[in-house]
Amino acid sequence: MKKISILLFATILACSLTSCSSNVFMGRFSGETRMPERSNYLEFDEGQKVYGQKVSWGKLFSNSISIDGQKFKVSEVKGYVSNGIYYGRMKSTYIRRVVSGKLCIYYDIVTSRTYDGQRWSDNISEAYYMQNAGEKEMKRIYKSTDLKKALESCPTAYALVNISNKEMRRAIRKNPSYLNDAVALYNNNCMQ
Repeated sequence: MKKISILLFATILACSLTSCSSNVFMGRFSGETRMPERSNYLEFDEGQKVYGQKVSWGKLFSNSISIDGQKFKVSEVKGYVSNGIYYGRMKSTYIRRVVSGKLCIYYDIVTSRTYDGQRWSDNISEAYYMQNAGEKEMKRIYKSTDLKKALESCPTAYALVNISNKEMRRAIRKNPSYLNDAVALYNNNCMQ
């Protein structure tokens, strides 16, 4: 059992180190946005909220989400707050919000499995999605150009992300919430 745990840890570590190498900003948004209200609730597409103590969602093969035993269809629930963290619906799943405002950033762990004819290999990577306020659809951030395009209407925020990969790595090393700050600047109408 101990050998399996060590092997699993080594595999996850190797995957996480290699998944971020091709794109400098992936995995670089920090933390999560804590909601000011501490209540747990479900938020519906129409805007209503149902408050309660415990949010339950089956994740795998589940088409329902519940709060205090009261069940609802996943397709009707836009998002939910559990322990101060907001989760937004993406297709039939919920992912964690890390930046909120007129441009929200969401985080998910994506696993994929490939077969090369002899063995299966798993790839675990981080994925970030953005969503403009008022829109239902989340768009995956594949490259830094996706984020640059979203921030281009705010020259100050755009200037923060329109730098070389080397400069971006340095900025993130110096300030781990560098990208969060750039999006927050955009969300605050370009005012610091």
